Formats: sequence, C-alpha cells, structure tokens
Amino acid sequence: MRPKLVFTGPTVSHADALKVVDAVCLPPAVQGSIVSAVQHLDPSAILVIDGGFQAEPAVRHKEILWALSRGIHVFGAASMGALRAAELFPYMQGVGLIYRWYRRFAFAPDDAVAVLHGPAEVNFAQLTHALIDLRRTLRAACRRGVISSEQQARLEGAAQAVNSFASAPWHGWSGMRITATTTSRNCAGSSARLSSSKKSKMPCGHSNFCGTKHLKKHTPCRNCS
Repeated sequence: MRPKLVFTGPTVSHADALKVVDAVCLPPAVQGSIVSAVQHLDPSAILVIDGGFQAEPAVRHKEILWALSRGIHVFGAASMGALRAAELFPYMQGVGLIYRWYRRFAFAPDDAVAVLHGPAEVNFAQLTHALIDLRRTLRAACRRGVISSEQQARLEGAAQAVNSFASAPWHGWSGMRITATTTSRNCAGSSARLSSSKKSKMPCGHSNFCGTKHLKKHTPCRNCS
C-alpha cells in the first residue's frame, strides 16, 4: 500500500500526528522535499503543515503542481501548507481557519504564521507563537473587555516586533532550524547517490535543492523557475 506523508514539526508533533493518521511523518517541507519524497516513497497523498524558509529555500509551488500532475493528492493546512494551498487554489486542497484566512485576504503577510523552533533533536520544539495566533488572542481579549483597544494596539505592535525575522538567519517558518553542517551533510549524501548524468537534470544544477550550485553548467528542467 502506498504511504501517506505528513510534513510537520512545531505545529503538530510527529507523535501527535501518528495518533490521528497512519502516515510517514517527515520534517517541515523545504525546497525539494516533495520531489524527493515522491521519488523515494511513492505516496498516495501528501499533507503539508509546516515548512521551512530562509535557512533553506521554501517549498516550491511547481514541485507541488508536479506531484499533483502525478495523481498524488496534496493538502495544506495550518501554516506553510495553508499558505501554499491558498496560493495554488483550486489545484491544491486547503483546510482549516488559516487556509480560509489566506484565501480571503490575498495580501495577508506570509510571516503571520512564522515561528521560531528548535531542531529535530528536540522534536522541533516551538519557541515562539505565530503572529496570527497572538493577534486573535489579543482581539478576543479586547472584545471581552480584558484589555483596552489602546493596550491591544500596543501589544500587537510588540508581538510583531518579537516575530520580526529579518535579522534572524537561523529561524524557521513553522519549519526547520537548519545549520550549515546539516545542510552540507544532506547535499553530500544526495550528491553521492546521484550519477553525474542525473545531476545535470536536477533543477538549477542543485544536487539537493539546497541553494548550493554543485555544477558549473546545467539545463533547467520543467521544475525550474
């Protein structure tokens, strides 16, 4: 039987996900994760919840469309998955409040679902809360008279400052905290598994979609740009 895949981390732990569905749980998706998973695991369905960015390139729209073109059902929810599903509507199916929010507000900020978290060794432990969760909590508190509208505005401003990731090169977007050592190890392993002829067909000449160009020359494939 073909497996179901779930890309998740800080939003839903692998242990909690396995209580709900019989699936293969993978780390938050980054660029190339879906292509690699499809090639190695041949899944029947993919659910994207969490995804990394900045430390590594974010999961690409075209690799999701590529998976869909192979007859694989791809769903998104909660975080990066909800964002990508809203962007790829009606091809990728989204579920949940965050997905509906991104569908309704086309120019909603991408980083509203971003969180800082730890690496896989600590089960992607969440270190901050997503800005959208903080805003909803503060607005609910204001409606109930717990805080004033002025306090709400000031606290939202503080929350936005805390969740500013422009100067944090090691963060993840509800995704994966990656070190240079880990990235290099992944690239080396992938590079060793690929023949030189196959490498030349990889998008943009990257052996692991990691942003490091391993080849001087390449021929862009249909997954490129």
